Amino acid sequence: MDLIRYVGLGELMVISSALIFALGQGCVRQGMRTASPFLSALIINTMVGLGGARCRSLPGNA
Repeated sequence: MDLIRYVGLGELMVISSALIFALGQGCVRQGMRTASPFLSALIINTMVGLGGARCRSLPGNA
């Protein structure tokens, strides 16, 4: 791919990561808008828990 040669693989990974994060945030916000307050709190708690579990699974965080 010519795009990888011009931009670089690292930059493409950062751009794709930001786009995926933005898509995920949009889905969470839409879910919170259409759900009840209880489900909104549950969505936020789930997202925070998943983020914490991901940080905990990184090497050196045992």
